[in-house]
This record gives sequence, structure tokens and C-alpha cells, in this order.
Amino acid sequence: SPPLSSETTITFTIVPRNEYKPICDIDNKNLSLSIKENSKQGTIISTILCHDDDQDEFNRQMSVYVRWWPEQIHNEKIQYNIPFEIITQKSNSSE
Repeated sequence: SPPLSSETTITFTIVPRNEYKPICDIDNKNLSLSIKENSKQGTIISTILCHDDDQDEFNRQMSVYVRWWPEQIHNEKIQYNIPFEIITQKSNSSE
């Protein structure tokens, strides 16, 4: 019979591009989430807020790049791509 649940790991790497490191609201750099299988497409399961201390308009902007890897077999387990969307919102302050 098919598995009744599954889990995966999604890794986000925050890379500083100038003198101020981004600060994100994740305790211990780990976050565990779950979602019901019958949830509607587009359901938000979490947000990660990041900011840095740059004050000028250009430097305080943050960009997000999504990189997709093909399905792989690792340690006899199949790793699947899990579709997700990352939405960024520009803030009017330095946060």
C-alpha cells in the first residue's frame, strides 16, 4: 500500500552580498512545517522574514532565486522536486 505520509527537506541559503548580513526570523536555523494533503493549491504554510541594516534604497533590497534540481536517487531513496513559490515583498523601511 502507498505511504500515508512523506517528508522532505528544503534548504534555503541566505547569502550576504554586501557588508550587512541578512537577519532572518528562524530559531536555530531550522523550521519544521506540515500541511494537510487536501489543502488548496496556493496555501501558505509559513513565511520567513529577513532584513538587513542597509539604509539606502538600492542596498536594502533583497532578491530571491529559486534553483531546481532534477529528481535523484540518494541512499536508495528517491528525492523529488517539490513545487513551491517564493514571493518577495519590498518594505518601505530598513526591515
